[in-house]
Amino acid sequence: MALTSRTPSPHRSRLLATSAELFWTHGYRATTTRRIAATLGLQQATLYHHVASKEDLLYEICASSLSQLLRASETALAGATAPLERFDALVRTTIHELLANQREHATMIFELRGLSPERRTDVLQTLDQYRGVLLKVIEDGQRAGVLRSDIEARYLELAMFNLLTWILVWHRPGEALSAEELSDLVIEVFLHGAAADRGVVPPVQPWQPASPEPEPPHNEAVRTAQRIFAVSARLFRSQGYDATTAREIAAVLGIQKASLYHHTRGKAHLLHQVCTSALKQIRTDVQAATEGVADPLDRARRLVIAHVTSLLRYQDQHAAALLESRALSGEHQSDVRLLKDAHESLVRGILEGAQQGGALRTDIPAKYLGLLLFSLTNRSMLWYRPDGALRPEQLGELFAVLFLAGAAAPGAKSCLLHLDAI
Repeated sequence: MALTSRTPSPHRSRLLATSAELFWTHGYRATTTRRIAATLGLQQATLYHHVASKEDLLYEICASSLSQLLRASETALAGATAPLERFDALVRTTIHELLANQREHATMIFELRGLSPERRTDVLQTLDQYRGVLLKVIEDGQRAGVLRSDIEARYLELAMFNLLTWILVWHRPGEALSAEELSDLVIEVFLHGAAADRGVVPPVQPWQPASPEPEPPHNEAVRTAQRIFAVSARLFRSQGYDATTAREIAAVLGIQKASLYHHTRGKAHLLHQVCTSALKQIRTDVQAATEGVADPLDRARRLVIAHVTSLLRYQDQHAAALLESRALSGEHQSDVRLLKDAHESLVRGILEGAQQGGALRTDIPAKYLGLLLFSLTNRSMLWYRPDGALRPEQLGELFAVLFLAGAAAPGAKSCLLHLDAI
């Protein structure tokens, strides 16, 4: 099976755009064909004249958005020759494509688990083609000496891919930055970093073998609660909140459903606990890592490492919060939003302090430094594998170096940005 490359008709484009908007707002599993039809002003039976199933819609959204991105990227690179020119062309084209069809691309990134294994493999194969194009551009830059060679190309590609795709999460129509200005910002920060003097940022240190971390002692009630959180977060992340039942959570834990209710007031309460515990933990970890650190550059570096380490140590909880917190309502939803805002405010405050201390460049507002830091790091929760080559703190150190010093080779001159009006 190959991804379709046909251009949808205006009618079909509206169908796909409406479905993507609903999948983004409510989640793929929580969106019914009845709701899609009603939003389009159709009867549900009429909708089935245009599409065989909801999964077909999801698959076509993924297919059309990826095919268009791949075609546009190849076209953009056809007229570029120098390594940095090719990098610039690819990044700008990608950002324009992502923002032009934001909901479709966001659906492709966050709702792949709704596809059958065969279709999901198809989508990932095409996504890998795009990432292969990005990797080759980076490898060419390293060979030409314009990108740093002390970090493997695959990690530079991961960082760039994170930066590009996480824009889909936070960018909203009407943002102060246009697609072209956002491209300037992404290219500048990726290449030259956030530090006022990138030459003083310590390089990536050699990675040492992992030493086992002792487990803190807990009583039986705490251990049981942790197991419930861990199992629930893993199921919410892998198959979605709506598709996960309390009975299934209990079965995986090896207990009766009634016993589960001794520890939680229901599935919604459990999702609320999973989300809030992860957000409280990451804020606590960043505060602990940065409090009392006088040097503003070192404080910013510790911020990045602590943020990434906590994010990946509680990976399932954070991924469940990202993917499923929209299923919450009322006070539960407000709690999660307030905790997210509190953590983002903490991070932004540290970055602003580093700017005031002369450690970080001031031509880029702290708001955008923070958003690009989250773009660089947060998508890791969706792809990081604990059995991979890097431990969480090692990936945090790598991202800290890239965020502060950038990926350009030593001695490369920064392009001056004029963002004072933002």
